[in-house]
Amino acid sequence: MYESSSDSSFKEALADALEVGKREIAELASVVDGAAAMYGEAGAKLVRDGDLDAVMGEFAQMRLRFADELSAHLAEQSKVLSTFNVAFFGRTGAGKSTLLSAFGELNGEAVSPFGASDWTETVKPIRWRGCQLYDTPGINGWGRRKSREELEATARKAVETADVVLLCFDTQSQQASEFAKVAAWVTHYGKPVVAVLNVRNPRWRHPARVPTQAARRNMSEPVAQHAENIRVELANIGLDDVPVVAISSRRALFARAATPYQGPAKQNFEDDRDRYGIDYLSRWSNFAALESVLTAGITAGGSQLRLKSLREGVRARLNDEATSLEELRIRLTERINEVDRITQKYLEVLGYPETEERSRDLHDDVWHSDLLTLAESARRKPYKAPSDGSFLRQVRNLLKPHLAEARNNALRRCKDLEHQAFHEGKTIDAETFAERVFDGGELIDALDRVSTEAAAFLARELSLAGVELRMNDDAAYEKADLNGDAGETADLFANLLRGGGMAGGLAAVAVPFLLGGPLGIAAGIGVGAAAAVSNWFGSNMSRDAVREKAEARAKAARQGRRAIHNTLDDIERQFASGVSTSAWAAAAPLLRPALIELIVLTNLSTDIGALTTHLRGQATSIAQTPPLHFLDTTFRLLDGEDSGGSKGFLLGEDWFDQDESIELSYDTTDSADFCRERNDEDTDALRHAIGEAFAHPEPSSIRGWLRQAAEAAVADEAFVGVTNLAAPLARPAVVVAGDYSAGKSSFIKRMFTEFGIEVPASLHIRADATTDDVHRYEMGRIDIVDTPGFQSRSADHDDLALAGVRDAALVVVVLHINLLIGDTAALQTIANGMPTGVGKWPRMLFIVNRCDELGVDPLDSTAEYFNRRDRKLTELGAALRSRGIEVDATHIHGVAADPYGSVGMQYPVTAADYDANRAWDGIGALVAALREWVDDDLTRATALAGFDKACSALLVLREDTRADIAAYRNETGKHDSLIAAMDIGLEDADYLQRSLEHELDDVLAAFVTQAVARIRAVTVGEEKDLAEAISSWRSAETEDEVKRFMERATAKVNDWSTTHASTISREEAAAGFDVNLNLPGAASVGGVGDAVGQAAGVAGSVAKFGAQLGKVLGNREAALQIGHFFGHKFKPWGAIKAGKAVGRVGVVFGVVAVAADGADWAFQASKARNWDSKRDAAVEQVESDKHDAIQLLLAEPDGPWAYLNERTEQVRLLRGQYEGRQRAAQQEAERLERRLEVADELITAAQELRGGSGK
Repeated sequence: MYESSSDSSFKEALADALEVGKREIAELASVVDGAAAMYGEAGAKLVRDGDLDAVMGEFAQMRLRFADELSAHLAEQSKVLSTFNVAFFGRTGAGKSTLLSAFGELNGEAVSPFGASDWTETVKPIRWRGCQLYDTPGINGWGRRKSREELEATARKAVETADVVLLCFDTQSQQASEFAKVAAWVTHYGKPVVAVLNVRNPRWRHPARVPTQAARRNMSEPVAQHAENIRVELANIGLDDVPVVAISSRRALFARAATPYQGPAKQNFEDDRDRYGIDYLSRWSNFAALESVLTAGITAGGSQLRLKSLREGVRARLNDEATSLEELRIRLTERINEVDRITQKYLEVLGYPETEERSRDLHDDVWHSDLLTLAESARRKPYKAPSDGSFLRQVRNLLKPHLAEARNNALRRCKDLEHQAFHEGKTIDAETFAERVFDGGELIDALDRVSTEAAAFLARELSLAGVELRMNDDAAYEKADLNGDAGETADLFANLLRGGGMAGGLAAVAVPFLLGGPLGIAAGIGVGAAAAVSNWFGSNMSRDAVREKAEARAKAARQGRRAIHNTLDDIERQFASGVSTSAWAAAAPLLRPALIELIVLTNLSTDIGALTTHLRGQATSIAQTPPLHFLDTTFRLLDGEDSGGSKGFLLGEDWFDQDESIELSYDTTDSADFCRERNDEDTDALRHAIGEAFAHPEPSSIRGWLRQAAEAAVADEAFVGVTNLAAPLARPAVVVAGDYSAGKSSFIKRMFTEFGIEVPASLHIRADATTDDVHRYEMGRIDIVDTPGFQSRSADHDDLALAGVRDAALVVVVLHINLLIGDTAALQTIANGMPTGVGKWPRMLFIVNRCDELGVDPLDSTAEYFNRRDRKLTELGAALRSRGIEVDATHIHGVAADPYGSVGMQYPVTAADYDANRAWDGIGALVAALREWVDDDLTRATALAGFDKACSALLVLREDTRADIAAYRNETGKHDSLIAAMDIGLEDADYLQRSLEHELDDVLAAFVTQAVARIRAVTVGEEKDLAEAISSWRSAETEDEVKRFMERATAKVNDWSTTHASTISREEAAAGFDVNLNLPGAASVGGVGDAVGQAAGVAGSVAKFGAQLGKVLGNREAALQIGHFFGHKFKPWGAIKAGKAVGRVGVVFGVVAVAADGADWAFQASKARNWDSKRDAAVEQVESDKHDAIQLLLAEPDGPWAYLNERTEQVRLLRGQYEGRQRAAQQEAERLERRLEVADELITAAQELRGGSGK
């Protein structure tokens, strides 16, 4: 055996370690102070009280916690600087307290008296060779008196200040959760470790009780397998070359305990010391190997161990805090991006505010600046949004069509008033004009409708409900004078003159006849000359009067139309401006907090980024400590160049060739009688448990339930699978389940031997996760099923085991003596069921295996052994109840399937190989009860197993149906917002179309007004001038203005296309349709998204529903192949180009000119009674020409209206297809709900039969 280093070397190493620790703690304190100072400065920019309390409060708590925890850590480290510290860490029941008592040579009172879990609840230090050793509460317990969380927090605190951690495992099993916590608490803080494997088998390294080499090797093989498993798992979490020392903690305690002994198994303690002596117990405990490893490591690198512990503890905390801050920053970034999107949305809708609007709506009195400027400064870039947002554009689109009727009515009234004034020769003053032409009520009604729809737009886009939109108060009617009496006096005088001239003319004819002779002729000539002059003057004055009147009427027409258009245009501008102001006033109270949050969080995020970098820099600045490899150090100091030999030493394999024969004698008479009594009691209890388990439900009740299920299958074929599974199974199965390494395979092997059946070659016995699939074996009239172990670190083992249990007539759960360790979800599922499977209780037995490892030798202390076993079974009952599994005590039994592991992997094997321990190992009672059940009528067992399968299938059907209903409901619901988005797009398209039509009318109206004025001014009888006046509105200037309008219209239609394509695509993406409508604002077309039908393929998202939807939709191609779901292909939704539409303006005007030239207005006018009627007809012709021009432009195939119409038709068709699909999903959901009702009825009936409350 290795002799440890001299005390002087060990003491020097400890002294050096303590000294370097004191110097290092001062340097680390400086690092911590710097980090805390940097932390204190973060988040101080633009912070205000009362805002964002949650986020800032969280950061403040992090700052405070960081400072407190680091200070507390250094304080704790300072407290223990005077000693070298070793913490024991491991699962509850692994033997930590026993081992610590052995190190400290204590009297054993700290050890659990009956092997109960969660015995140690506080950190308990003891001294060992100048070092401080700490016992800690076990991890993964079931919370006997304190919660698991409390116990584990206590253990973690002790580990954090340790220089070395002894990882304690035992030969029951090693669970994934154990290594996960080692990784989180030990590896993470860079702690040097030594692994200790507490061997539970009381015969291991007990040469006096195990005389044969074969038995010794059989017992040592599992130890080596456990050790290898530990090494591999530790290496997986970054702990390489960790020495694993196998030790018998119980024997070490018996060798080193102080007397009088107060620990468990007092009689065994006294007997062992008397029989074997302290030296024997000490040597064969292998405790010396563990002391050697610790001593060698501390001697070789105590200072390194201390420095590594101190440095890595602080480094880990700095890095942990940096990680926490990064996680907070990620959350901040997500929130910042969300608020940024909200702000961008507000600006896109309301428009980018100018300086005056910012000061009015977004000024902050605390920061004395407008919030938008501060936000843009924080985000380090301005927002990109147009000055006129989508709201203002929408309002303008709404105003044109809604005010169109009022505008047209005003123009009509103006025309009537003009006609009246000039035909009646009246003067219409400005006040009368405004009163007679404008209808205030009509305008208010129109504007109210616009307000309502604009408010709905704000509610839809910004969730601004109940916004009251008002126009500015300074809008007023523009007025005009209609001088209908213009030229009336001159016209009267001219008529008089013309009347006098006509009379003179008549006189000039009559006078010569009346007077006769030369005088008469002379008089006639004089009268005629005077009459001619009078008529000439009269005609001239009449022409002047007509011209004056025509000019007045032309002026009236021009001014009246201008007044109407200017007034309505001004109303539109004032209304748009007013509602924009109102919208900002309503939105500002919501946007201001968002901007404040954005500013604060963005600045905080920036500070956190700098702080994170600083903390990681501080962590990096801490010096790295060269690693000390315990294994290498141990081998080197052991002079063990042969790693195999050193490994054998650590695993205690040096007992194979030892001869330690000791004469032993036992009085077994009383013991045998006691064992027989207990065996009889156990047999009766197990018989009762099995009998009760199969008592209910009655087979006749099951048959009645099956008839009900068969009726359901007639109406719905989905239930056929349930009824098919309900048939009784040919052979009942006993399924063995439990944690890996609980001894399931050993248990099954023992069952085979007891039933006289040859053990299958596929049944392997190992300490690791041997069984990786479900294996079914015939055992007489039943099948016995071996399943993969739970918690084996293999992802699919739990699922395989649960699937194997589904067909079980009886489930035998095998547990090790540590009982419910770690994750018990699978066990709870077996007992209580789950949404897709029925629970197996009460047809379950819970078998605590390897009771030979309870810490008492049954041959030495039989009564004490059974006492401990009974306590363990009672503890299991309490543990099961704590997990929600209510179990009758008769269903719990304790065994040792392979006592002391003496048979192990031995093949072949017979029942005789187990005879030495048969009296107390508990197998006899279990076999007797099972044999009686097997020999009885198994009809009930097979019927119940079939009933279980049917019920599980029904539960699966119910869950699948629920999932399908939810999916179809979701399929139905997610169409709502998509269809609503399409409706909005169609509604906006309608407004846009009407708005553009009215805008075009307004553009042409100015030129038509000029033409009308020119018509009114044409001199009487000037037919050519009148014809020119009629065509004067179709000028090059008109064409240019219309072309500019067409460009604007094209831009607006493209804007509509881009906006709603994006919205619809987002809704489709959110609904999971994987659709891109290809509605870009860019000019490019073509590519993947050319056809809506191709782009709107939904095969991926709805493949699940295709078959059922196909049935509902009939022949409507619901198979959902991409590109065919909507049954139609469309032209690409690309941006229209203004060039084609603009280029067609001249052609349109040419068509209008030809049509006008061929008009019959002249013919109609020729029929008129007077020139004024001809001019009226000419005005009507101009209005008709304008209307024709508008209609031709609207019908242009390359124009914006045609594009808009085509797109809206596509959206309508797309909407109809989605609506049809929505109806189909709704119908399928309703059909499935009827199925669910039937399934619920059957499940309720089954639960009543089972007498349980199933899931």
